[in-house]
Amino acid sequence: MGTPEKYLKLHHDLLHEMARDGRDGGVVGGIGDGCSIHPSVQITGPVLIGKNCKIGPRVRIIGPAVLGDGCQVDEGSVIEGAVLWEGVHVGVEVNLKDSILAANCNVAGHCWIVGGCVLGDGVEIGEGNRLGQAIRVWPGKKLEPGTLSF
Repeated sequence: MGTPEKYLKLHHDLLHEMARDGRDGGVVGGIGDGCSIHPSVQITGPVLIGKNCKIGPRVRIIGPAVLGDGCQVDEGSVIEGAVLWEGVHVGVEVNLKDSILAANCNVAGHCWIVGGCVLGDGVEIGEGNRLGQAIRVWPGKKLEPGTLSF
């Protein structure tokens, strides 16, 4: 893999390959046990959803995308081309695109995290931050609300 860009490409390629193996669009590999997915959620594949995930109203998940075990995505958020490791919490009206969120990240509401960003384990992003241009946030760091706008 080597770089975050190659890591994302690998996930995207694997999901597309799984979809070509007889599964068209939607959820690839199923939805893990114990998930709670609101009926208004829109999923366009290929997408892989782990166990015990909670996905709120009006969420859109656009593949290729991965949600690890125990992720929570709150109302009105959009996940597109992103990889979320286990235990990630995404607040309301968040836009995640082509980024990697490691284990136990917490993204507060009304954030944009796009363009190849990488958040390390346990990162906390306060409300209203806008991260782009492949920003890297080291494990355990906390960004206060409205700190960044790239």
